[in-house]
Amino acid sequence: MKVFDVHTHAGGKNYSHNDAEYDSNVNEYNNKIKNLDDARVEKTIAFAQPRPYEWLKNYNPTPSVNFESANDKVAHDCENYSGMLFAAFTDARDYKAGDEINRCIKKYDVKALKVHLGTHNTNPEHLNRNGIINCAGEHNLPIIMHASCEHFNELENIIKSNPDINVVIAHMGYLMNELTKIVKNYDNAYFDTSAFTHNNFKISIVSALLNEKSDLLKQILSPYYEAKALKLPFKVKTTQDLVEWLLTDEIIKYSELIKTAVEFIGPEKILFGSDEGWCPIMEQLEIIKNSPIKESDKEKIFYKNFETIMK
Repeated sequence: MKVFDVHTHAGGKNYSHNDAEYDSNVNEYNNKIKNLDDARVEKTIAFAQPRPYEWLKNYNPTPSVNFESANDKVAHDCENYSGMLFAAFTDARDYKAGDEINRCIKKYDVKALKVHLGTHNTNPEHLNRNGIINCAGEHNLPIIMHASCEHFNELENIIKSNPDINVVIAHMGYLMNELTKIVKNYDNAYFDTSAFTHNNFKISIVSALLNEKSDLLKQILSPYYEAKALKLPFKVKTTQDLVEWLLTDEIIKYSELIKTAVEFIGPEKILFGSDEGWCPIMEQLEIIKNSPIKESDKEKIFYKNFETIMK
């Protein structure tokens, strides 16, 4: 089955502020997909890393990446590989974000835009204020977005007010009720499946569960729920025990998570994303391939929905 990957980072895991230390992983990614036995990764949207920082260091209130330099590097890499599609990445807090997008459009074949509201601690209103929405609408570009865990009303207003702009919310929106509702209710809103096996994803969905913010996850864990309380195994005695228990593959089965997501929001609203550069693409492919959903649903997730938003 052919595969289109909507979410791939170029730049490896090097977050140094020193541009000379940037190390693109586009070549590595292409070598990986050539060696896949039963999947043809024909198209991939690639973009820069969101930030250089020491691991989970406090966010800087100013733009943290020289995105002009990072976008140039990724765009040049994409030009060397058939099927690698360049997405221009900007910090939505930057009042010159629209200028950077327009600069990229003049120089390169831009296929999408990427913003990271979570890492950059950004209110979605900045998408309007700093020209990102105007660029997306004028050039018919989808926006791939790592949403934040707040400002849900503002995000919904952005999506509702711009029905011709497709918005792909990364990482299944961490299964949060507010983001699931947005994707379910608006034709131009989608989830991607990226980073299902990443520890940050696991921790975030556990947090959503513990804060009563993920009905989708509750359904997956329904055998462990009784009268709105978890039926905890004997070994779980502390909060840390609970987190570790919930993070085990025995409890959160990602193939079942895909099945439940399809039932919640529909297969036409989910796109495959690997988050390569953080998570190995093969792991992400196996999750979808092994999910107990119809082959027609897998086709939608792997490539048909991609074709829809990229028109």
